[in-house]
Amino acid sequence: MKQFAPRSKGRAARVGGFSLIELVTVLALLAVVSTLGSIAFFRIDGRWRTEYLRTRMLAAAEQGFDAMRRDFGQLVSPRRTGVGVEGAMTVRVEEDPASPFWRMGLEDDQIVFPTARRNPATGVIERFRVMYKIARSGADGPRLVRVYGALDAAVPAGASQPIIQDDRVRVLSMCIEYGGAGAWSRHWSRPEPPESVRVSLVLMDRNRYFEQVAAKAVFPINVR
Repeated sequence: MKQFAPRSKGRAARVGGFSLIELVTVLALLAVVSTLGSIAFFRIDGRWRTEYLRTRMLAAAEQGFDAMRRDFGQLVSPRRTGVGVEGAMTVRVEEDPASPFWRMGLEDDQIVFPTARRNPATGVIERFRVMYKIARSGADGPRLVRVYGALDAAVPAGASQPIIQDDRVRVLSMCIEYGGAGAWSRHWSRPEPPESVRVSLVLMDRNRYFEQVAAKAVFPINVR
């Protein structure tokens, strides 16, 4: 009978592994999965950033509306001051070639009305004329500002007070409408105040001007 000698322990056994084609295939699949994952991540990151900026701009708009709401709530009747609510439609054409809004028409309305507030220096409630407008000049523009002035001044000429404290948010345009007799108008110069005022703002991010949001608020006027 033929006998076989046992395999020597010192003889190297065949070691299993991957072929070059298998390695290339795995690397290609990993590259595809990595690319798809990166695309999905950046899409999610972009949506999150947009939603974050949108929330931030809407909060800034509400801050501006709160300031207006307080001043409209203290609006003094023209019968007592001889001064009424004044406002007109204004469209400003951007003339700076370096601006991304060059040659675009931007709503640039202003409103002036009599109001009462406590003078921080004296503690006495005084009557003023207040103006809301967009200050576009300077490195900080365009920003929503409030300007106080004397009742007998045609245009309030006090120091401009920024209304929105978020330094990253800018106000691109402001449209003001005046309600009365069941209709809205872009102009008001009547002796009596309007029944309500509707303010529409377009806000943008200072560093990402294409990130914009629109906000609107209506303020009832309860004095006659």
